[in-house]
Amino acid sequence: MPTPVLTTKLYIPQPRPELVPRPRLLQKLTDGITPQRRLTLVSAPAGFGKTTLVSHWLTQNDDVGMMNGDPKIHHSSFIIHHSDVAWLTLEESDNDLGRFLTYVVAALQQVEPDVGQTVRG
Repeated sequence: MPTPVLTTKLYIPQPRPELVPRPRLLQKLTDGITPQRRLTLVSAPAGFGKTTLVSHWLTQNDDVGMMNGDPKIHHSSFIIHHSDVAWLTLEESDNDLGRFLTYVVAALQQVEPDVGQTVRG
């Protein structure tokens, strides 16, 4: 029986209005977006603000023009759009390989619908 997918785990959360700005970390994320880098890993213990940081970064990029390629704001030739972001919120119950892979494929299908079509359960 296939693992049911809770689609709310695939949505990028909105940043809280009372968040603490982290300009240095936001700049590190922006600097990490290049054609040579295919993945940026944000790693820290639970409660250290990973979700807040990345969702703020994505929202900030919308607000300041990074999404439309304004060269004064975005110094990379690689532009990121919300539609290019596969988001997956994980929790302890996802510590099962089959369940985890089901969710990874579901998240990637939000960006590229054909991903995982040939994977057998």
